[in-house]
Amino acid sequence: SSRKMVTRQPEYVLVLSGTFNPPHKGHVILGAHSAKIMIQSGNRVRKIIYVPVHDNYMVNKILGKPSANVMFIPMSKRVSSLQRMITDEPQCKEIEKKGIKQIVLPYENLNPQLLQTSAIWSQRLKEGYLKTISTSSLIESIGEEYAKKGLRVAAIFGADLLTYMPKWNNVDNIFKSADLVIIGRAIPRIDFAADPKKFLSNFHKVDVHFKLPVGFQNKTMFGDDLGSYDLKTRGPSRLFLLPPLPGKDENLSSSRLRKDISEFLQKMQTYGYPPSSVIEVLGFRGSWQTELRDAAKRNKSHFVQGGKGSSVESVLKDFFDREGKQDPASRL
Repeated sequence: SSRKMVTRQPEYVLVLSGTFNPPHKGHVILGAHSAKIMIQSGNRVRKIIYVPVHDNYMVNKILGKPSANVMFIPMSKRVSSLQRMITDEPQCKEIEKKGIKQIVLPYENLNPQLLQTSAIWSQRLKEGYLKTISTSSLIESIGEEYAKKGLRVAAIFGADLLTYMPKWNNVDNIFKSADLVIIGRAIPRIDFAADPKKFLSNFHKVDVHFKLPVGFQNKTMFGDDLGSYDLKTRGPSRLFLLPPLPGKDENLSSSRLRKDISEFLQKMQTYGYPPSSVIEVLGFRGSWQTELRDAAKRNKSHFVQGGKGSSVESVLKDFFDREGKQDPASRL
């Protein structure tokens, strides 16, 4: 007699990485929402991990091209804020009752050897930059760690990022040991910005739980019908397309929050309150400029020299001079 082979579904660790600058409840709701949909569709979830990016990335980003609503929140503060939101958010409490652990993992707890030089930052910051941890290194490292425990990592990204994934560096490394979870949006369709053939070769199956056509050059490749579909490629990973957050939660945005905080600070100054008095409410020791400077100095051993004789100090001075802002060091 022949026996029918039963393939056991993997048990997942969901990983949500981002700047979380600043964190908001939408971030932790996103993790809980993903776990809930995955479970409803017959998958098992053991843990949700939130990974705020290293301060080095934040420093590089602001020094390279500060936005109108620039704000630097140190990782320690982003971590503690996320931990509090996980504790307070009802949807996270509901997930916890299902036995799913939710943790915030600071980059400092990862292997420091993951910090690496970057051709992108060397182009943007000619005088020098701080080493960072790439998305591919992060997901690959976490994926390999949990694979030893018999668990499968699934990396969560928004639908907007799916557009550009075929252009990502080392994208194959990400999906050697991790599946991909895409959170849909209320938009007509997603079109890849480059030929996705190589990118999609990492996957063998697409699970569509939300109708959102995905394609390239006006040709739909998947997402127009609900269900689980085998791809012609036989890569090691699966791609999940999940529904967007319900209601107003979908519109929660860190960039929008930074804009609101910036406008609030300006209003408070109109009424005679110095920025420092308001920023203290957010949990900062001083201004964001002080936090930026302290983070850069704290990680100066990660500095990659650009111009001859450049240093963390000289790069910071050039930044504050260029932006017309006083270097906090001059007030210490």
